[in-house]
Amino acid sequence: MLTTRGLGHLYPNGKELVFPDIELNQGEEMLIMGPSGCGKTTLLHLLGGLMTLSRGEAALGGYSLKGRKEGELLEYRKKNIGLVFQTPRFLRSLTVSENLSLVRDLSPLKQGEIRELIEELGLGPISNQLPEQCSVGEQQRLAIACALVNGPKFILADEPTSALDDENCSKAMHLLRSVAQKRNSILMVVTHDTRLKDQFSKIVELKAI
Repeated sequence: MLTTRGLGHLYPNGKELVFPDIELNQGEEMLIMGPSGCGKTTLLHLLGGLMTLSRGEAALGGYSLKGRKEGELLEYRKKNIGLVFQTPRFLRSLTVSENLSLVRDLSPLKQGEIRELIEELGLGPISNQLPEQCSVGEQQRLAIACALVNGPKFILADEPTSALDDENCSKAMHLLRSVAQKRNSILMVVTHDTRLKDQFSKIVELKAI
């Protein structure tokens, strides 16, 4: 279960973001939408334990993020959270398959399931390429694979489809959903991609301040 109460963030320049309260049970999904500057990515980073909570409370699976030390959050993220970043993050000197191998040791998935994941995302033909040799869409699919390979309880995706054409957008969302459903994971997607709006029943729209 994911819950937030009075969650917000105060920036050093005095700008303060305040988010609506959220409650999601395992297996549920939510779309967070809004214009640039409304705090979509900030919200995701707070829930993913990448930023310190300065306002309110947030708990994932009964695990409160408030007051946690960096090491505690790191261990929790490894075991429970799959993050798809807006800008994919890889080691550029390693191939696609080698990048995936970095997270594979932490994965509860069997080797066959990992290969199936790679094939579902169409990464097999480019597995020996470096990320810089891949298209933007291929890099985004690799980012999704890296986030899903640990079988996370919580999938937090920042603009996972913005760089994808309609066909790959549909494939990526199908994969995110299928993994979430298979593992009874919570799926939260933040985006300005209006193609996704009709696919979610729970939508929160943030406003610019």
